[in-house]
Amino acid sequence: MKKIKDIIDSDGNALELWSSLHLSHTPCFALFLRTFAELVEKQLITPAINFKNNNRVVWIQNNSGRVLGGIAYEFIQETLTGWLVLSFTDPEFRGQGINKLCHDYYEKDCKELGAVQLGSIVNITNQSRIKSAQKVGMVPEYYRMIKKI
Repeated sequence: MKKIKDIIDSDGNALELWSSLHLSHTPCFALFLRTFAELVEKQLITPAINFKNNNRVVWIQNNSGRVLGGIAYEFIQETLTGWLVLSFTDPEFRGQGINKLCHDYYEKDCKELGAVQLGSIVNITNQSRIKSAQKVGMVPEYYRMIKKI
C-alpha cells in the first residue's frame, strides 16, 4: 500500500489518495465487500465472485483513515485493457466526486501499464453507475446478451 497524494475535495475537505497492487489486506476491503453485497441484493450484478485478491485498488480516505470510496481493477495484458472490477463509494459520500478522483488515478495507472482502453460491465438498470461512468468519458460499446435457462 502506498499513499499517492493529499487532495482537497470540492467542499474543501482534506483527503488522501491511496493505492495497492492487491485488494486483500487493505483498509478499503470491507467497503468493497459491502458495496458488492449491496449490488447483489439489488440484482445489479451477477451473484458470483468476479474479483480476486490480486486486483489492484485505488481509494480515497479522510485524514482519520475512514475509507470514502475506491475502484478495484486489473490490467489485462492480452487485450491491453484496464478492466474496472468494481467501483465502490460509501453511501454517505455518494455524489461528491469520490469516484472521479479515483478514476483519474486508475486511468493513469492503466496507461502506464500499457493499456489502450478501459472497460467494465454495468447493469442496464444501474443508472447511477451509468452516469458516473459517462462523467469520466466511458460510453456503452456492446450489450451482453443472456438468456436464463
